[in-house]
Amino acid sequence: MNQKKFYSLKEVKIRCTEGRFFSYSDWFDKIFIPLSMYFVWLFVNLRISANIISWISAFFAIVAAILISCQNPIYIIIGSFFYLIYYLFDYIDGAVARFNRTSGVSGQYIDWIMHVISSSAIMSGIAIGAISSTGNWLIPFCILSVVSSILTYARYSMAWFAIIMDNQQRRSKGLDMDKITLETSIYKRDYFLYDFIRKCVCKFYHEETLIFSLPILALLHYFISYTYIDFRVLLVVGGGLFYFPVMVIEIQKLASSKKIPEASYKLFKSNEKPVLPDDHFFK
Repeated sequence: MNQKKFYSLKEVKIRCTEGRFFSYSDWFDKIFIPLSMYFVWLFVNLRISANIISWISAFFAIVAAILISCQNPIYIIIGSFFYLIYYLFDYIDGAVARFNRTSGVSGQYIDWIMHVISSSAIMSGIAIGAISSTGNWLIPFCILSVVSSILTYARYSMAWFAIIMDNQQRRSKGLDMDKITLETSIYKRDYFLYDFIRKCVCKFYHEETLIFSLPILALLHYFISYTYIDFRVLLVVGGGLFYFPVMVIEIQKLASSKKIPEASYKLFKSNEKPVLPDDHFFK
């Protein structure tokens, strides 16, 4: 490893962008990337590992959730901006790993776990705040909203876990792996109304939207809606009425189609080049 004691910002910018599989092409990348480079430069020279930075990001997400659960609107605003800091650190850990050439499966695992922690924590904070603001009648909606936030990632990760586990069980029993055949999924187009609702709901509750919408909602809550309605109540009611049913339907669609066996075949038997990121998410 290079024993140079101090790296320049220019070196960091060049090296940490090398080897990234997906390009920084989204509009929000243009917001976070320039700022993240200064933190990457700092952490690289402080010799702080990418995994430690990932855990720091989780810390910000959890603190954000705690603050968002409070009844003081100032704390809610601060918490919403802490959530933005969490997302900034999600850029930093990967860049540090690429700079140090420590990227790998273990690092990706830690990175994805942080997303599960953050999404479940934030929704839990919103749910607790909504209950404190309005009352226990919201508990069913809150539970469904928190479960939905977890299922956002678990519906894919558990499918891949099932694929890997099935393969390991076959190999441990000495079964003929050549008997694994391609089961092609039959694509059925969703009804227009459901497809529209699904896209809107999944987009609205995705962290890439919430990191920007929560600060806006928190500021509106402080200046306008504080005495009328709590936006956290609207979020959990919407989560229970729309987000959870959509997650259940999407899980059932994935389980009843041939997409999981098809993904297993492509992973272990096919020489076909993966189509990414679509194949990651069984599209």
